[in-house]
Parts: sequence; C-alpha cells; structure tokens
Amino acid sequence: MSISKFDKCIVVEEKAIINRREQFYKIINETIHESQEERLIFTTLHHIAFCDYLLGRE
Repeated sequence: MSISKFDKCIVVEEKAIINRREQFYKIINETIHESQEERLIFTTLHHIAFCDYLLGRE
C-alpha cells in the first residue's frame, strides 16, 4: 500500500484501497460457508465498509 505523509495529512492512493478491498472480498468468498468463521467475516465486512468510506462510496 502506498502511503505518503504531508505535514499533518495522510494521502492513500485509490488504487491501493481498491486492491485491498478486492482482497477482503476474496476472504469473504473463501470463508462464507464456514459457520465457525463468523467473527472473521464480520471483521472483514467492517474493513470493506471502511475502504468504501475512504473511497467516498455509500
């Protein structure tokens, strides 16, 4: 992930966030049918929502 720091701001490139979000979706697809992985799925969905927030999506 490419992160740059300017004074008191942090800039994260959109491409890096999109790639990370795609990785999270892969995790969901791999674990969706395993009932014991509910916490991992919930946490991953939270990360996806945060990525969408950073991208300005609803």
